[in-house]
Amino acid sequence: MAAACPGLRRAGRRPVTRAGFDWRYPARAAGGAFVLFLPLVLVDPDLGALCFLLLAAIISLALLGSTATRSGGQRLSLLASVVAFVAASWILVLDTDDLRSSVRWIAFSHFYKQSVLAQPAPTDGSLRHIAWQATGFMTMSNNWYLVYDPGDAMAPEVRRRESGQFTGIPCAVPRARKLEPHWYWVRFYTDEEWNDCGAR
Repeated sequence: MAAACPGLRRAGRRPVTRAGFDWRYPARAAGGAFVLFLPLVLVDPDLGALCFLLLAAIISLALLGSTATRSGGQRLSLLASVVAFVAASWILVLDTDDLRSSVRWIAFSHFYKQSVLAQPAPTDGSLRHIAWQATGFMTMSNNWYLVYDPGDAMAPEVRRRESGQFTGIPCAVPRARKLEPHWYWVRFYTDEEWNDCGAR
């Protein structure tokens, strides 16, 4: 049977032909975008995202160029891979803030919590916090803070909206997200810091 039908590897399995469409190509391409994205953006949010976009463009062009030497189902599989890779890359770049913060929190929340809770409770009504990250180019900077809210007063506010003035935060902010009960990250407006809200 195996000699008569060399395409069959085992009895009862359908043969996978070289010329047919293979859905695994686009699935692997989308997964590859995620694997490429994480280490770059976790190291540096700005430079990492730029490097990722450059690498994504090179890989997409290489995949597109390889379709010229293929035909039929293989060409369709590679074209689908390009679409999947570009779509996954676009989604990842659009969601960089949330994705990066979620991964960092899952991996290192224990250390961040220790750093915040080691601080004395503020007496001015603000919440305990530490610098979470800083982004920006040239002389502009966007500061992010990890905030501990023991009473979770921010929870209903963050559910209603993601920007504005929040309880215990001295400045109005363009974005706030809940990581888990009592823990939030907030991003300040450009060139503003916790104790310097600028003219806003």
